[in-house]
Amino acid sequence: MKTDRSTVLRQLQLWEHRMGQELPVAIVATLAALTGLEEIRLNRDKQGTMFCASGALVQAVGVITERYREANLPIHILAAEIGIPDWVTNLRHQIAHGPCQVGNA
Repeated sequence: MKTDRSTVLRQLQLWEHRMGQELPVAIVATLAALTGLEEIRLNRDKQGTMFCASGALVQAVGVITERYREANLPIHILAAEIGIPDWVTNLRHQIAHGPCQVGNA
């Protein structure tokens, strides 16, 4: 049985509502990523979509890496150690620390 992204997103949001702060980190990260992807699907041409999707990526990577942070390691090193691809970490860095560009660049 194939489940569409919006159905999964609704189920995760319900789970988040029920569990609150006790939600597993993998679910928090998945929820952030799916929220961004769903926003892109629904509102691809709207300016706010870029901000939502960008924020979702930053949050997903941040939530995952924060759980494993024992020392003050940079995110790119920690992410590599837990298997997050370099391109995801680099994109997250660009979004979080680069200039904010509005519209098509």
